[in-house]
Amino acid sequence: MKKSYILIITLLISSISFACSCNKTLNFFKGAKIADKVILGKIINREFKVDDGTKLFDSEKLEKYFADNKGKVFHYVEILTVEIIETIRGKKEENTIEIYGGNFDSCWSSLSFLKINEFYIISLFETINPLEYDKPIENNIGYELGACQNSSLSIDSNLNKVKGFLRKKKRTISYEKLKRKIT
Repeated sequence: MKKSYILIITLLISSISFACSCNKTLNFFKGAKIADKVILGKIINREFKVDDGTKLFDSEKLEKYFADNKGKVFHYVEILTVEIIETIRGKKEENTIEIYGGNFDSCWSSLSFLKINEFYIISLFETINPLEYDKPIENNIGYELGACQNSSLSIDSNLNKVKGFLRKKKRTISYEKLKRKIT
């Protein structure tokens, strides 16, 4: 009987701890080929929404809020508003989009490495806005970074040189060459 309990507990813990583990991380090129959309975009706003409805606008305030509300608040959604400069792959439908991250979904990536007023090439997957489940799905689409892949590359302010983990190591290539490789 004791062995059965140990087996059940072990199975539960292992399935929880590996709910979103990666055997292999895809490089940017492979990830971009399976993404719903690849854009050149500028990060224009960052916002955090806590599961009790509170809105915060920087990570330091979020950390303080969690410390002050220990045991009462558990989840947050990080929302980046991105101005689309160019849609490289996928449908061009919007001028701005929202990208979701945080700890609301176990497989979401942190978005903290994407800086306000900086330009990035980002591969994205469609998702439902987690804060507005009551809206019709067609009016409720946002985006997320792909789990288990390098989803973003930085680009210089002249929009000429792209830097990041393109294959196995960090490299720099021209923006035009990158576009040819992923379209």
